Amino acid sequence: MDNIHPIFNRNVTGINEFANSAYPEGMKIAYQFIKKNWAVLNVSTKFIDDLVANLTLTVESIKDLHKPNPKKIAFLLEGSYYLSRSIESKASRYLGAHHQIYFINMNKLNNKFLTENKIDIFVTNQGDYITEFLASVDYLVFKSLPDVSDWNNLLRMINPQLGKDVRLDKVVYEK
Repeated sequence: MDNIHPIFNRNVTGINEFANSAYPEGMKIAYQFIKKNWAVLNVSTKFIDDLVANLTLTVESIKDLHKPNPKKIAFLLEGSYYLSRSIESKASRYLGAHHQIYFINMNKLNNKFLTENKIDIFVTNQGDYITEFLASVDYLVFKSLPDVSDWNNLLRMINPQLGKDVRLDKVVYEK
């Protein structure tokens, strides 16, 4: 790689810091891999940080594209019919393509339903429904009028890395 002009071995400012803050464990693994295979790489040691960051970003990109992590998410929503339908439509639209979504009523909420369907996350807008049998399931209580923080919390539960990569409340949208 040293045969390539040195400018091509360098990352632009901020890339290494970004990779390290976004994927600290990945950086450690990449560093160990590069250190172990250094002789084969035939590159100057002054580029190690850049190579580690690039390898980390490449591996994380591959994982994002090819390692699905579908969750089974059950929603039990109470209150306004229209608000419940609004939450259901958002969940279906934004989560339904990648995750299995269930919309249940109080009559279906029991251990049998949770275990037979292997529910990973239970979401409700009524804290009263959080009972002992939910001990084996991650759960989230939305506010009675859910806001961006409720959806961010759900995204973090679905994929903790996603909460580091994407934050809905940081989005500025203008037409």
